[in-house]
Amino acid sequence: MKFDSGLGQKFADDLVGSLPGLKDDYRLIVALRDQLPLLAEAAPSPLLSALELMLEGQAEAIKPVFNLKEGFLTPRSDHTGLLWALEGIAWEPAYFRRAVMVLARLVAIDPGVKLVNKPINSLREIFLPWFRNTNASPAQRLSAIDEIIATLPDVGWELLRGLLPSAHAVSSGTRKPLLRTGEPPSKALTKREVWEMYSQIIDRAISVAGSDPVKLKPLLTGFHNYSLPDQEKVFKAVERSLSNRPSDELWSQLRDVVAKHNRFADAAWALPPDQLKQWKDLASKFEPKDPISKARWLFDDYLLDRQDKDTDFAAQRRKVVADIYKNNGADGIIQLVSVVKLPHFVTEAISSLELNARELAELISLSVEVFGESQFTAGIGFLFHNRIGTQAAIRWLKENVLSSNGGLLVGVGVLLNWPNNLETWDAVRSLGDEVERTYWQKKHPYWMDETPDLLLECIKRFRAVKRPLAGLEAALNKLKNIPTDLLLTLLDEIRETLGDSDRAHSNISYEIERAFEELDKRDDASDLAIARLEVAYHPLFRFSDRPMRVHKIIAEKPGDYYELLANVFRAEDEEHPEEQPAEQVALAEASYAVLSNFKTIPGLYEKHLDVGKLTTWIDEVRRRAAEGKRAAVADQYIGHILAHSPIDDDGVWPLIAIREQIERLKSDQLQHGMQIEKFNMRGVYSKAVYEGGSEERQFAAQYRGYAEKAAAWPRTQLMLREIAKSWEADAEREDTSARQRKMRD
Repeated sequence: MKFDSGLGQKFADDLVGSLPGLKDDYRLIVALRDQLPLLAEAAPSPLLSALELMLEGQAEAIKPVFNLKEGFLTPRSDHTGLLWALEGIAWEPAYFRRAVMVLARLVAIDPGVKLVNKPINSLREIFLPWFRNTNASPAQRLSAIDEIIATLPDVGWELLRGLLPSAHAVSSGTRKPLLRTGEPPSKALTKREVWEMYSQIIDRAISVAGSDPVKLKPLLTGFHNYSLPDQEKVFKAVERSLSNRPSDELWSQLRDVVAKHNRFADAAWALPPDQLKQWKDLASKFEPKDPISKARWLFDDYLLDRQDKDTDFAAQRRKVVADIYKNNGADGIIQLVSVVKLPHFVTEAISSLELNARELAELISLSVEVFGESQFTAGIGFLFHNRIGTQAAIRWLKENVLSSNGGLLVGVGVLLNWPNNLETWDAVRSLGDEVERTYWQKKHPYWMDETPDLLLECIKRFRAVKRPLAGLEAALNKLKNIPTDLLLTLLDEIRETLGDSDRAHSNISYEIERAFEELDKRDDASDLAIARLEVAYHPLFRFSDRPMRVHKIIAEKPGDYYELLANVFRAEDEEHPEEQPAEQVALAEASYAVLSNFKTIPGLYEKHLDVGKLTTWIDEVRRRAAEGKRAAVADQYIGHILAHSPIDDDGVWPLIAIREQIERLKSDQLQHGMQIEKFNMRGVYSKAVYEGGSEERQFAAQYRGYAEKAAAWPRTQLMLREIAKSWEADAEREDTSARQRKMRD
């Protein structure tokens, strides 16, 4: 289907271009997030023009689109719809360059959102040489890359890095247009085309990197994935850089690459011996003379010991550290730590030197002076503590660290590395409230393998600084030792602190579910107490098979069911408030989740239905809803519940007793609710590419069959016929979609 000319395109352009705020109000982009990809497909030019305008200067008009919003567990951002829209536009060669330049400018202003859907990832996907995500020609793509490099150098370099050949590259593909297909490529990608594009990208990466050792490192890392001519280009670039600007960092990377290929010489990807010799000679030629630079590689790769078990790297590290300490003392150790990636390897090696208290005091003092709060300072602090004991170490910290400017965090960092026991905690307390509070605020909640009393004390101290989640994490392997009242209290407190930083670093879904599973085993945990917490945490249980106490309670207590309904829906005469408290919004979201997942028909046990119980339940909910002016929505939600009826013995859905309720209540809203829920119960489904609506027609025939047998229940019969009609309409839509897909292919 073509939209590139004529009155239809002009109408779409004028309509989208006239949207109020399109050119200067990011809130419109946010509001249209889910519709933006289709609007972009219908009218790409006005949308691109608006985005180009908003991205001028410092792009203040559009920056807020990246603002993160709090989700229940993880943050979310509204910029994703914009990325999908631009991905769709980039498929068409006529709009390709404008789309990728807008994406490049979005990369430049991206504040660093911690999401997979980010502008640089969309940009990289579009330009991938080996996976077609645009119909733009290779020449168009390279020209666009050149413009990005020229106008936005940092973005250009980040893009080039992401496009370098890799054996582990993956792509999920970009959003494809639904109707606007543009001019399809004449043939599938060939290996020659892919490698030619890779060669062009490598040329540009080498040109941008120049002699910069930092930029040459990523080119060197995966060079074995390049073609032979491109490997030679990288070799010459590295040689030129080391000749012009000797760099320990680049040489270390070169040494790592040579060692890797030497270690895995039999691997299919490894360089053949003659080529490897060329790289070995290059590494030898530029090997640093300084012993620290020569040995730093031993402290930069935590996989060394695992990948080459025949070599005792720990012994090599011990020898290096011993030699450095012997020749250069504490200053030499500090110099080594300042250049390595994994300082804990240095600490491990120092532990074998058996330094005395004075030597360790000198080393930790120098580390505090140079590094302040650091992993190495904490590690030496642990060795110092073990050498002189807790009380002596406390006195030393108080006199030499905590009393200095900025010494609080340094001292606490050292204390956090001490043994996790009551002696340490009491010693921390002796240093004053500020030190103790900071210690427990920063302490990692390691599993406690000590006595139950020590575990309870640990939880108590975490709770004192408002970190109940940390208390639960510390007890996760010993939940059976936590009294029921305390476990309930922890869950209650965690609910109140879900917005705190603890949440971002915790596998909260797993931990909360473990706590509920433990409560399920206990007789002294009341249904009501657990149900109240289930409401608060209900989004966590969306995909859980765990039986919910709250469902059991609301199936028995219609008043509680109505209370959940009232938490979500306003009364019919109630005005929409301009702003609602966060607590009320959270309660509404949790209550909605409970209502949406409640599928228990009150009084139903397998196929036996206690009609009296169901009738009483329905009538009480409806009575309260009428008083609260929520009658319509209550009937719809009762319909949602009744939709989960099984088929009766006469082969008809729903059960006869529920058909009787439908006739008794005479509620269009209830019947509408049953229809909606019945469609939703289908869930996620898949089809063959050109399958069409055959499955939907089967559903329609099934419900027409039910309707024929339900003549004794006229309202039920009418509802069943309406369901059948809806399935027939869906079948027509699926047929149309299948035909459209076939035409496009």
